[in-house]
Amino acid sequence: WRLGLRAKEGAYSQFGNIDTKSGIITLWGNKNRAKGGRPREYKLETRNIEFLKLIANKGKANPTGHIFINRGSLPSRARIYVRKACEVLGIECLGLHGFRKQFANQYYKNRFKNTGDKELALLDTSRALGHNRKNVVTDSYVSRNTIENG
Repeated sequence: WRLGLRAKEGAYSQFGNIDTKSGIITLWGNKNRAKGGRPREYKLETRNIEFLKLIANKGKANPTGHIFINRGSLPSRARIYVRKACEVLGIECLGLHGFRKQFANQYYKNRFKNTGDKELALLDTSRALGHNRKNVVTDSYVSRNTIENG
C-alpha cells in the first residue's frame, strides 16, 4: 500500500519500470495497464530499495521483463493473499482498495503538512493515485474531516 498502485498496475510492472538507484518506479500508461493511460512516478523510501532490487531482478530474468509471470489472474489472487495475510497478522482487512485509500489519506496529510495548501495537497494526491481531478480524491479517498482538520 506504500505506493497506492492499483492491483493491475502492480501486476503488469516490468523491470524497465524500476530505477533501483533512485528508488523510482515509473508506470508508462497503457503499457502497465495504468488507468487512464497516464504515466506516473512513485518514489520509494530508501529503506525499501533492497526490496526493489529483488523484484527488479525477477523482471530482468523474465523474457518479457514483467516482474510477475502469470499476470492475468494476479489481481484476483492478490486480493485473496491480502485477506489471508491480514488474518495471519491479526489486522483488519481493508482489501486492496482500502489500502489504496490508506495511502491516499497518508499522502494527503504529508502533502498538506509540507505545503500548507489543501487544494495543492488534494491535486497532488489525485495525481499520485492516477486521477486528474481532485474531486475524485474527496469523493472516494480522503474524508472531508481529514481535509478540514489537516
